[in-house]
Amino acid sequence: MKVTQTAMILMCLCILCACSPLEVIKQQRPPTSVPIVTLEPSPPLQISSEFYQSEVPYLPNQTRGTLKQMDSRFDAAHLERGMLEYAKESFPTDRYLFREGQLVTRKELQTWQEEHPQLVNVLEHDYLNKETKEQAGIVLSISLNPRYKDESGTTVSYTDEELHAKGEIIAAEVSSHFHTLETNIPLLFLIYRTEPSSSMVPGRFIRWGLQENQQKSMGWRDIRENFYLLPSEDIQQEHPQLAENFKKLQSHAQKSFPEYASLIGLARFLDDKPLELTIKAYANYDSLTEVIQFTQLMAQKMDEAFEPEIQINLYVETIDRLLAFYIRPTIGDPVFHVLPGFKP
Repeated sequence: MKVTQTAMILMCLCILCACSPLEVIKQQRPPTSVPIVTLEPSPPLQISSEFYQSEVPYLPNQTRGTLKQMDSRFDAAHLERGMLEYAKESFPTDRYLFREGQLVTRKELQTWQEEHPQLVNVLEHDYLNKETKEQAGIVLSISLNPRYKDESGTTVSYTDEELHAKGEIIAAEVSSHFHTLETNIPLLFLIYRTEPSSSMVPGRFIRWGLQENQQKSMGWRDIRENFYLLPSEDIQQEHPQLAENFKKLQSHAQKSFPEYASLIGLARFLDDKPLELTIKAYANYDSLTEVIQFTQLMAQKMDEAFEPEIQINLYVETIDRLLAFYIRPTIGDPVFHVLPGFKP
């Protein structure tokens, strides 16, 4: 009862004084001093040892968007992901900060592109010592278009070995650029082969080299990375067991959920071993429960069909939106999620 009476008194005061209840409460409280807090910039919180922290404010790459226009498919997300993967071997995430490239300028990149017709892009990633915040290493990807037209106008493709040689020449020029800047830090080079713009698979890394203490030798080594579309003749011929498991997955989907549209997969291999399998299931479902049940079934069947050493990414989509996903990493627990904004 006391609370009710107090509330009535406050309301009456508001009406008489033409002010809000909040203003009345403020008037009844004694003034208090508010401490001034100074916020110092610091690296963002590292949510996982899998990812790098970065400096703030975040600095964009100096050459962002400087791509030579060619008939080639440039997969920026795959390219950068690969650069980060290889960087961890030389620059662990617990000891280094990430920063987008700040030393290769747009003008310098355009000069290299004019000198080398096959060069699509040079992308730079910088790594800083976490303690001193000083530059400690650089990773550079050299993206090359393997296709060219001969004297008769016929489109011909360079072999990986021919691209190795061209990439190494460009890497030597880029290395000289950093030497003029008096940077005595490790340089990790990655040569990336693009695919035609009509290709259903992304480009791939074909070679890497590490230069330390401004040594001339980079110790170049091959990278045997390949991508396969599922279903396709290539995967059927070169990796028949994985192709057969995918067919069984399609069969389970068709028998259990007749309204689903299709399954399309992309398998990533390194040294002829499957590393990752991404599958997109396209469907036009009318109910949330159907999406949940379909995704659960597919997740179960994929876990049974593919070894735990293979990361699995399942995305259930319509033509214009993502409905649900299931991710099974090689380390850690799987993640199953249905989008909260689902609207049948």
